[in-house]
Amino acid sequence: MPVCRAILLLLCAACAWGDVVYTFEAPTYAGSPPGPGGTGGTPLGGQNGWVTPSGYGDGLVYTYSGTGLTAPLGGGSQFVAVKPGDEDEIGVSFAGSSEWAITFDVLVHSFSGSNYSAGSLYLFTSGAGYQIHAFPAVGTAGTWNAVYDVFNPNGSPLGYQDPGGGFDGLLMDQWYQEQIVLSTTSNQILSVSINGATKDPTAWYLRGGASAPFSVTGMGIYGIGTLGFDNISLDAVPEPASWVFGLAGVAALCCLKGRRR
Repeated sequence: MPVCRAILLLLCAACAWGDVVYTFEAPTYAGSPPGPGGTGGTPLGGQNGWVTPSGYGDGLVYTYSGTGLTAPLGGGSQFVAVKPGDEDEIGVSFAGSSEWAITFDVLVHSFSGSNYSAGSLYLFTSGAGYQIHAFPAVGTAGTWNAVYDVFNPNGSPLGYQDPGGGFDGLLMDQWYQEQIVLSTTSNQILSVSINGATKDPTAWYLRGGASAPFSVTGMGIYGIGTLGFDNISLDAVPEPASWVFGLAGVAALCCLKGRRR
């Protein structure tokens, strides 16, 4: 029986989220090491569906070699960085599931150019503006806080939503894994987390609030200071029926193994 329980736990862990979507690794992405005087890196725009909006600079794909940075778990050998004025976007689809998780590794290097925010990973709707901003905001003593711009049930903007606790006092030049879980049925943010700290907000919505249809069509990253991103993942959360069938299959295998013993 203990073996069966362990298998069930492993199944849950494996099925909770899908595979990483954007890892910025070669050969899909061309990257290059940093060079003297701020040169180096390979433009992200034009690679694997990413585009740079008119009037913005282009984020750069770097190799970890030569930066002095340690890659996050599963970070491979490359990452993308956006500096002040850089912005890149990519179209995304949420078809096929009612709940989704956006997971990403983020590193804050500098708040240069702003005393408020270092930039953002955001979701947007073409022609309608942002749906959620997940951004690093200036903390105390050179730290940063994971903060969110969302909407209330009536559709009015809720800026600078700080969950507090483990979302505050985060260190510069260190990777953190952040996750946002949302519902396409209720147009609602169900939970946010960073490095194990979790908040389940009761009244955070995407643009339009509780009565609006879910309409996200793209995802983007931009810099006010300097941010690094790696392992950006967009994954469907398994429906309850999928859990039932998966657990039933594992239970059947455990029973058969027990009978053979």
